[in-house]
Amino acid sequence: MEHVRISVPQRGIWFNEQLSDLGAVHHMPFAVRFAGPVDVPALGRACARMVDRHPLLRAAVRQSDGVPYLVEGAPVRVELGSDPRTEILRPFDLEKGPLARFSLLEDGRLLVIVHHLAFDGQSTDIFVADLAACYRAETAGFAPELAELGPGEHPEVEAARIAAGTPAARAYWSGRWAEPDEVVLPGFERSGQEVQPGDAVEFRLPSSVLENAAARLGVTRFETVVASVHALLRRYGNHRPVTALDLGVRPAEARGRIGVYVNELPFASEPAREMGFAEFARSVRAGLRELYQVREVPLSRAVSGVRPGVSLAPVSLTYRRRIAPPPGTTVDWVLFNHTARNALRIHLVDGPDGLGVMLQFAPGSIARTDVERIASHWQSILTQITKNPDIRVRELVLSDRLAGESFTEAVVGGSAPVNLAVGGGVAGGSAFAIVPAVEGGSKSAIVAEVVGSSASAIAGGVVGGSAPTVEGAVEDVSKLAVVSAVESGSALALEGAVVGGPPSAMAGAAMVATASAVAGGSVSAMTGAVVEYPQVGALELFLEQVAATPDAVAVVSGDVRLSYVDLDRLAGRLAGRLRDAGVEAGDLVALAAGRSERMVAGVLACWKAGAAYLPLDPAYPAERLDYILADSGAKVLLADPGTWLAGATVVPLADVPDDESTSAQGSGSGSGSAERGSAGVLAYVIYTSGSTGRPKGVEIEHRALVNLLLSMRDELRAGSGDVWLAVTSWSFDISALELWLPLVTGGSVVIAGEGETADGDALTRLAGRHAVTHVQATPSTWRMLLDAGFRFDGTVLTGGEALPLPLAARLRPRVGRLLNMYGPTETTIWSTLAEIPLNPEHVRIGRPIANTQVFVLDDDLDPVPAGIPGELYIAGAGLARGYLNRPELTAERFRSEPVRMYRTGDRVRLRGDGLEFLGRTDNQVKLRGHRIELGEIEACLLAHVKEAAVVVQDEELIAYTVGGGPDLRRHLARQVPAYMVPAAFVELGSMPLTPNGKLDRAALPRHDEPAAAVSASESPLEAVAEIWADVFGMEGIGPEESLFDLGGHSLTIAQIAARIRDRFDVDVPFYTFFDTPTITGIAAAIGERGDRT
Repeated sequence: MEHVRISVPQRGIWFNEQLSDLGAVHHMPFAVRFAGPVDVPALGRACARMVDRHPLLRAAVRQSDGVPYLVEGAPVRVELGSDPRTEILRPFDLEKGPLARFSLLEDGRLLVIVHHLAFDGQSTDIFVADLAACYRAETAGFAPELAELGPGEHPEVEAARIAAGTPAARAYWSGRWAEPDEVVLPGFERSGQEVQPGDAVEFRLPSSVLENAAARLGVTRFETVVASVHALLRRYGNHRPVTALDLGVRPAEARGRIGVYVNELPFASEPAREMGFAEFARSVRAGLRELYQVREVPLSRAVSGVRPGVSLAPVSLTYRRRIAPPPGTTVDWVLFNHTARNALRIHLVDGPDGLGVMLQFAPGSIARTDVERIASHWQSILTQITKNPDIRVRELVLSDRLAGESFTEAVVGGSAPVNLAVGGGVAGGSAFAIVPAVEGGSKSAIVAEVVGSSASAIAGGVVGGSAPTVEGAVEDVSKLAVVSAVESGSALALEGAVVGGPPSAMAGAAMVATASAVAGGSVSAMTGAVVEYPQVGALELFLEQVAATPDAVAVVSGDVRLSYVDLDRLAGRLAGRLRDAGVEAGDLVALAAGRSERMVAGVLACWKAGAAYLPLDPAYPAERLDYILADSGAKVLLADPGTWLAGATVVPLADVPDDESTSAQGSGSGSGSAERGSAGVLAYVIYTSGSTGRPKGVEIEHRALVNLLLSMRDELRAGSGDVWLAVTSWSFDISALELWLPLVTGGSVVIAGEGETADGDALTRLAGRHAVTHVQATPSTWRMLLDAGFRFDGTVLTGGEALPLPLAARLRPRVGRLLNMYGPTETTIWSTLAEIPLNPEHVRIGRPIANTQVFVLDDDLDPVPAGIPGELYIAGAGLARGYLNRPELTAERFRSEPVRMYRTGDRVRLRGDGLEFLGRTDNQVKLRGHRIELGEIEACLLAHVKEAAVVVQDEELIAYTVGGGPDLRRHLARQVPAYMVPAAFVELGSMPLTPNGKLDRAALPRHDEPAAAVSASESPLEAVAEIWADVFGMEGIGPEESLFDLGGHSLTIAQIAARIRDRFDVDVPFYTFFDTPTITGIAAAIGERGDRT
């Protein structure tokens, strides 16, 4: 074989091969079986004829000045092989060749493995036909009759052809090209490796499935495949679905020849949610036909700066039409090469014997069960579009493979939550969720009628236990604990209570809703235990404890210890003062107090006077306190001596003598005590940060507070032996839990003093001195406590901000029990919880508390499938009344249809073990065309530093860290795409915190250090700068400028690597240019590799 410069498609494959640590990524295996016993000598001669006819099979690839060429390689022989996987994974030595190998397996199949440098999909057809002809001829003893080969395309002709098409391609891609958004697939998590060990889900469908769908739609089978896959991706929430398609570019001169005559190009479909599917399919057809016009030109040629070596889309699609195999042969057209380069690679072989489907994936990024779910969802779409071609894309129902199973088979014994789709036949087109177990004849009849099952029990997923039972007659099907279907597919309606069922019967249940206008859909929703709690105020619960344990210690603050009855009497006297100041039922009283027992008594006093309290932390800036007081309309301020705020009547919070004459002396049993029916009045107003920069007041009713307290009582088995350590600012709503849960369950609360809350050593001593059993704090406070050597046998709660996995792993072994809590102020402190095990592999926010429902919805309020990210909405007993004096904002954030629910602004997805928190929707930024989740970058950094925060400044990502680690840029580059690697890293001594103990992003210092041009002062930095200047033809390149931003591509990298090799006698691997595509990074790599030699 002559010294031939490789073709443009081959060049891209060769370059990718230099990047890959797993050589099998470009292996194309298939197998041929011949009728009857194999004539091994004849097969050997037939294979030899094949190598002579197609010399590319025996070629090798070598470089000259970074440019790859084809040369004669080692001979190809038929070997004996026993393990197909071993043979498929065995790497090719491209510099020695050959590019193909043949293995005769023990089962008589000939395993053919050809490197993609020599092969494409159509080459398989050519090879099989030629091989069958050669084998028949060799066994019969005559020369084979083979079709005449085309002359082949000379590289110069190819270059001219591509050059001629480039202007049109550039015009096509101008304004149209944008790198694909991050893929959204069920359960998908990005891996730091581009190429990973792979797995595959394979199945076959009758040819009629695709044929019938295409006929109903009036488009081709391939167009039907592309449209259905894009519709699926849209239903998963991909805003701009892009798939990489292999498009044929085989010229006439290549007839009968094997080779690489495909061009992988990205295809993006148009917005389609409101389209009927047939209309959408026609738009896909039009888009594909436009793409065909520019398929000759590689995208890297048409678009400057496209990063080579990286898949053009996270989901790729390969479709091949196959004719019947040659007589006397059967062919496994596509065998799995046990690698995964894309998030998902879909292979379809459409032949006379059916449609073969292979979904190739990386188990490190997505679970097999999730890929099986994707397969089921796609099949369900094909079924629906065949039955109703005009169904809107947004109405397509994604049915799981569980749809055909009975409820008992699907969920009995399962752990919560379970994702279940109910099959068709449900009256009214409604689908139902998992319900608690029901037994008895009448209930079985209901079940059979609803789901077509004769199962006598339907089990809900239960956290930490077996399926719950429900006793009592079911008076109405609608009152079963069932998650009802969505009316018209737009949102979820949660109905349900078990009539006559004991509250404990459903404790711990966590159910997954399935909902859609079309039966069979599965969505992300959960409901907590349905429990009937007393409709009273928190004050009444406290007074019950006063009556039950009057002399037990209620509050400890410094040297002060108050019993329940003493605390109640003090509160009663303060309530009298409030009434004397004109406070009436329904008023709002501002409360400003230091960290002492007086704050607790002050809250009780407000409730006894029939008022709600508004906590003001004296440590907050005066301007903020003045604004809150004025905005709230509170006219009375109950405060420590010396506290004064403009516009309010100040009532001193100092102790009141027992003999002071007031309008409400004595305990809460007298005037002003809570009455039944007070559940609907306000308990407190908490001000939280607002998007406008001005805080907003959240109104919480007693019913919501009581639901939280009693739910947590049941979760924690709270009782009289509990001792809580109160460390949180009064103005942070979570402080209400650590104060009032012990005081309504007979426990006691120890209040940390002003100088102790920020002192880890002091808090540790305080907890030990008082035998504390429960501590609640933010992750920032837990870091401080752990640094102080905190160790604790009790239960700890963490919340208020995301709990990083490294912190969870560090904290869990030092405590008896760790609960990760989640909840916005607007849903009353906590709405979900997750228990963190020892040696956690991940952190979840878990399942809802009692009488709480959570939904994961898309931008149109449609439920997303399980495993797909969406925005979290919360409904149930914990919802706030709304925002104080902000009816428009209340209407915006609290949706009323079909049930009242709060829009959290948090991105989550439902996993097999509960909700996974992904970050704030407003923490997702768009930078240079890329959608970036800042929390993902922070999570990666936290594997190497104590604390991390990433922000956007001047269109650049800036990372702030505490406890900096080495080579953070390098570590990140191996885990996230280059566009997610921050431009600068700033190490801080500590992160700025809000008074609530949360990260204060606004207080992070600006990073204004501009990148200077490289000076010629140090080698190899100087040498690399010179090489880059020469290759790119420009001077003054900054040390941190990405070569891809400068327009670098595969040949650029090859040339730079070759010159580095010549100058330093050091080989810099190609993947290093992607890990650190800067002068600084490459110079460091040269230094590291030079030190090893």
